[in-house]
Amino acid sequence: MLTAALPVKLQALATAKAHLASAQASLTSAQQDLRQKESDLTQANLVLAAAQKQVTKDQSDLTVGQTTLAAKKLTLKTLQQAPATLAQAQAAVKQAQVAYDAAVAAATLAQNQATHDAATLAELQATANTAKETLSRAQANLAKLERQQSYNDALTSTATKTPSTTPSVTRTATPSATAETTKQADEPEALDNQENKASVKSVTMPKAQRHLANSQDKSAKLVLPQTNAVSNPVLSVWGLVLGALVGMFGLARRKQRD
Repeated sequence: MLTAALPVKLQALATAKAHLASAQASLTSAQQDLRQKESDLTQANLVLAAAQKQVTKDQSDLTVGQTTLAAKKLTLKTLQQAPATLAQAQAAVKQAQVAYDAAVAAATLAQNQATHDAATLAELQATANTAKETLSRAQANLAKLERQQSYNDALTSTATKTPSTTPSVTRTATPSATAETTKQADEPEALDNQENKASVKSVTMPKAQRHLANSQDKSAKLVLPQTNAVSNPVLSVWGLVLGALVGMFGLARRKQRD
């Protein structure tokens, strides 16, 4: 029975070996497929990584493109609004030009006003200087006239107080004394002879003559004490004064020579 069962067992063993070999072959094939799949998976992962990288790049490009698009839209909007912006700029330029012209006109007016004011000031200064000079001359003339009026009063007083015998004094005067007296009378300095008690101070002959003529009424008539004749008052007074002066200065000159 053991012998009869042996072939069966051998057949079963052979079948089992065959199955084992087939299984090993299937395993080897499966392992090869697995390695291929693993290789394919690795390649797929590489492709996926590259794809992800490209996606990231594309996303970045998309962002840049969107930004550029927004800028282009803004530029387009600006270009669309350019006519209005240009009109506003032109209006601003016109306003600035008007303001500039007004400023230039104001500056020119101010410059002209300043020039006019300077000329007016110079004219007023010149007028003031002229008025000052006129005032100085008037004051000097007034002082001169006051002094000459004092001379006139002194001469008139001297002529009034001179005695009627004054012409007799003139006979004592020599020609040299008369010339000296005339020279001294023409000098514009004050005359003061301490030896002559009836001295006449600060007498100037031409000035006295003019102011005697101006101070008397030319139409008035006086009677000379010597001749009782009617004569011009200026000539009468001048004759008295001249006679008195010639006599007094002649006497003074003689005393000085002695």
